[in-house]
Amino acid sequence: MRATFLNAQHKHCEGAGRYLLRSDAFTCLESPDENVKTSLRRQQRWLLEQYQALKDALRAAEVRPLFERINAIRPLRVKAAAAFDWFDLQIDCDSFGRLASDDQALLAGTEANPADLLRDLLPGGSDTMPLLQELGAALIAYTAPTFETICCQITEGVEQGQRALFYDITCPQFPNEGTTMVNDRVHSAATRLVQQMAPAQGGFPGVAIRLELQKDGSWRHDMRLLSRAA
Repeated sequence: MRATFLNAQHKHCEGAGRYLLRSDAFTCLESPDENVKTSLRRQQRWLLEQYQALKDALRAAEVRPLFERINAIRPLRVKAAAAFDWFDLQIDCDSFGRLASDDQALLAGTEANPADLLRDLLPGGSDTMPLLQELGAALIAYTAPTFETICCQITEGVEQGQRALFYDITCPQFPNEGTTMVNDRVHSAATRLVQQMAPAQGGFPGVAIRLELQKDGSWRHDMRLLSRAA
């Protein structure tokens, strides 16, 4: 089991150690009579038990003050490995964060839904989808009804010492009618999306969202991440 400290850019923190837990005996030994999934399921259950022990240890009087000092700088998010993917340990909560679809299916002894697997690829996991849909609906309601294509770039910065979002909304058909201002609904939806994708300040790469009106009256949603260097 390995542990390391990452900064908001998901890079190793300079000056912080890397930790490796070693053992003199095998903890999870795969039996020759087990198939791969059975062995992985047993291993995953063991990992969850160890993660729960870690969460329980955080409540100890000797550890709690240190956690509170770290968390005061910025919320401490711990990502833990499962059999197939990573998940949010929710270190200060009773429950774990959502497991990826294939890890949920492994524990349940079922097969993961292919649609769920695709949603897991979204930044922030499948919980990002409804937030993205709400942001799209807010943008459609906010912009002029003549806009049949809505392009919106959202970037992160600092304003008056606080984390802030900046917007650039344009329409190819009406290039002079763009805006950098949004209403409360758009800003609230964008804030929830950004917090889901990057809880820590400085970790959001920026997104470009494109909404296109289809002939049947529905809207096609596209999203891509912006380059951090941009």
